[in-house]
Amino acid sequence: MRTRSMKRAVSLIAAAALVVAGAGAASAATVEEVPFDEIQDFGDGVYKGWHQEHRDANDSYEWSDSSEGVRLGFNGPAQLLNGLVEAGAPGIETTVDELIDLVQGASVDVAEGAVWFQIGMFQTEDRDGWTTLRPVEATADLSNDETLWTGTGDWHGANAPLSMLLEEAEEGVVYLTGFGVHAQNDAVVSAITWGGTTYQFVEELTQDEDPEVEEPEVEEPDAEEPEDGDQESDAGAEEEDADDDRGAATDDAAAPVKATPSYAG
Repeated sequence: MRTRSMKRAVSLIAAAALVVAGAGAASAATVEEVPFDEIQDFGDGVYKGWHQEHRDANDSYEWSDSSEGVRLGFNGPAQLLNGLVEAGAPGIETTVDELIDLVQGASVDVAEGAVWFQIGMFQTEDRDGWTTLRPVEATADLSNDETLWTGTGDWHGANAPLSMLLEEAEEGVVYLTGFGVHAQNDAVVSAITWGGTTYQFVEELTQDEDPEVEEPEVEEPDAEEPEDGDQESDAGAEEEDADDDRGAATDDAAAPVKATPSYAG
């Protein structure tokens, strides 16, 4: 698969998590295109940015032209994740209340199939208590306080509302590392909204080019230099014409206006 790195800075202050399609997606302030060839394979040290996060699933994601988007899970389970920190970092500190608000305000556009939204996080700054949280049901309504969640690690097998799971967090703080989707079977994801930004998956970046306006070519006539005598007679003629024009203007100004003036533009 393609492995070109995509370097995108993501701020938790701007973060707002996802509501799976059909659950009332939040509007996004901006749209950012994510070219397919900037999604990285799973690999050692690969975490920050968009990547496939399931071990041994690099042959289970590809670009789909119909429907357009990233196709996942056709050769076994696969994940599409946007890492918010470098591999080995503790994650971005956020309170439980903030995280719940984030989860209740975003969207995943699923063109085909079904996916689970998921969050990667540590329970402590020392990178203890790692878990991947996701709803029990695919395409669940993440804006609903009663939606059941489960996770890995300490929360493996637990089915409870997100607020109840996060009650175990020390001092009401967790350390967020990434967000994305998990596909158990064949599915196509066209966009994910997070933190006021809609990440639109595209095969290639859209090129916005200003139309080129060609200026018409104007041929300048060749100027002929008059002889000295011609210059003097031309200057005299111009002076006489100017006197005539001034006289005509004076006559016109003195003459009464007989017609009704028109102000139609």
